[in-house]
Amino acid sequence: MKFHTDFTHKNHFKFGYDNQWYVNRTKPNQTWMCDYGVAENPGYTVKQANADAAVKIWEEAERLGVKIYLLLSGGLDSEVAARAFLDADVPFTAVVVKYKTNSQERPWNFHESRFADRFCKEYSVNKLDLILDPVKFFASNEVREIADIAQTRSGQLACSMWAARQLGNGYIVLGQGEPYLYRQFGKWWFREKELIVSWHKFWMFTGIKGTAGFHQYTPDQMLAYLSDPLIQNLVLSNETATIEPLNNASIKQQLYQTHYPEADFLTRKKYTGFERMVQLDSTIRQVLSEKHSSHYAEHCVEYNEMLNKLRGTTLNNS
Repeated sequence: MKFHTDFTHKNHFKFGYDNQWYVNRTKPNQTWMCDYGVAENPGYTVKQANADAAVKIWEEAERLGVKIYLLLSGGLDSEVAARAFLDADVPFTAVVVKYKTNSQERPWNFHESRFADRFCKEYSVNKLDLILDPVKFFASNEVREIADIAQTRSGQLACSMWAARQLGNGYIVLGQGEPYLYRQFGKWWFREKELIVSWHKFWMFTGIKGTAGFHQYTPDQMLAYLSDPLIQNLVLSNETATIEPLNNASIKQQLYQTHYPEADFLTRKKYTGFERMVQLDSTIRQVLSEKHSSHYAEHCVEYNEMLNKLRGTTLNNS
């Protein structure tokens, strides 16, 4: 496997264990660590930061001489990434994974993938459909091999890893990585989950060109999101809340709708694509957990501390 760490701009996002970056977990009791770079344009809005990231991704793909492929699920995060490429006039091909057996006419994830199909048709985006039979895939050795590389117990994540591997010599972009905030113990915290970063591990350890986290490709994107007025109002308005934990998931649609008013995010339900495969997903998770049950650590940073880190300042200077 061709190892690389070029999955964020200037390698700003780092992760690892016990003070060693870009390594896999070898022991259950190792300490999970993350670090982030400093924003170059701290005044960017979410939309501006996303468009800037799209340009930087295009520049990297041009340097490598490959085309950009965006895994478009039909969910909000990947559609925002697609809209960023359109805003920046960056050419890309949307890749839509459809889960179906040979006997099915309509994929199991039609309720989500239909939004991806509609988007590509409306904006004349080149589209490539990949068909994956989850029954066969979850019964195969391939899903276990993928899980071992990425150190994940999630069959859902393994499906998108499978898709990325099918695309060959392209620059493969996964539209996830948006910051997650939650309130606990009277404070707001930024959280990075080891489970989610397994996507980056798969790109890194298999040599797939691209990024498995569009929304954290630059520190500018992370700062723009975390300092957005809607996020700031959420943090301030819930300082005295008595119900915990609270998180930013409740305003995600509103935030995206504010920056992309031409979209229909406010009426879009949250889907995973696996709503019709709950038992199948649960079964493979149990199987993969036998080997990867310890890979669930969380890296948490207090909200204001995270803002200052991305700004390159300290709490004393803020």
